[in-house]
Amino acid sequence: MEKKTTRSERMALSYFPAYFNGVSIERGMWYETEEDQQHMLDWGRRKAILLRWVRSQMMLVLTERQQQVIEHIYFKGLSHKESGDLLGVSASTSCRDGQKAIKRLREAAQEDRSWETALYGERTIK
Repeated sequence: MEKKTTRSERMALSYFPAYFNGVSIERGMWYETEEDQQHMLDWGRRKAILLRWVRSQMMLVLTERQQQVIEHIYFKGLSHKESGDLLGVSASTSCRDGQKAIKRLREAAQEDRSWETALYGERTIK
């Protein structure tokens, strides 16, 4: 029996070893300046704030199954078929629940703009 892979495993990039020949350690593919590092740390903080907001809204505006589909698809990297199998529904039902959930979260984001202040401070985007 073939081992099942998750969506994120299937989407992972792979490089040929020859790709890395001649890449210096100091200025290589993974070299980051202090400014780059600070930018990514700031992005990580903003992402954490946004994820907390999304998770709180999920509890408020989504059904239990919609919450589970979002968890499976966006946080665990499963396919709609895999999510449907776990929930005992078809892949199309999982997809439809995911679409409805995203629509509800977008509507919630339009109504509750607190995430903008948390991300950007008083300067909000219109």
